[in-house]
Amino acid sequence: MAQRREEFERLIAQTIAHQSREMKACFRQIDESMAADRFVDTVVALERFSATLGKELKLSKFSDFDQAMKKGKPLVL
Repeated sequence: MAQRREEFERLIAQTIAHQSREMKACFRQIDESMAADRFVDTVVALERFSATLGKELKLSKFSDFDQAMKKGKPLVL
């Protein structure tokens, strides 16, 4: 039982480390694309971020995303 627990804890630590790296990369991509006015790349980074969390954006087109941002409400995954 102790061996299984150690393996489980090791796998959880690996998963958390991987997700942390992915999220940092997404935030970096979001910052860079917004600074360069590349909004499509921003949406791609947001999609990647939501996938890291096991979710997906409910906005299928850029125009949907643009309209959601103009409402000034939080983006819901």
